Amino acid sequence: MWVSLGAVRAVAACALGFEDVRAIEVRQDLPSGVVGAHVALVGERTCCQIGLVSTPNGCQRLAKAFLEIHAATPGLLPGDLVDAVGEIVNIVAGCVKTRMAPSDPTLRIGLPVFVSGVLEPSGAFVTEVARLLIGDVDAHLVVARAVR
Repeated sequence: MWVSLGAVRAVAACALGFEDVRAIEVRQDLPSGVVGAHVALVGERTCCQIGLVSTPNGCQRLAKAFLEIHAATPGLLPGDLVDAVGEIVNIVAGCVKTRMAPSDPTLRIGLPVFVSGVLEPSGAFVTEVARLLIGDVDAHLVVARAVR
């Protein structure tokens, strides 16, 4: 979880322009009523999913920051929102991969998947969810690790 949180902080500062990222709490249950993107990281020693989710409005804010669009601009089209949030998570996964390369150099990043609805990990995964404030955007970092 902490490697992923560090990656979110780096991406928020460099790609989104948010210097302040605070972890509010870490828990096991997934939030409801959120949307966002998830991407797999798979290697010989590691198998996990990393997700960044928020409310639809929160995802709009993160996507607009990433695309350097003023927050007051009308909402992004659905396809643009999905692409932008997917790319944010892809960059986070790239940062995680770089940080984990010494312990598992075989890591590969999958394609981001945008989820709007309930995400139910199987019993083969242990899930940790960190509630974050990215600037003033309430978001959740979801890390689901395969149990081996």
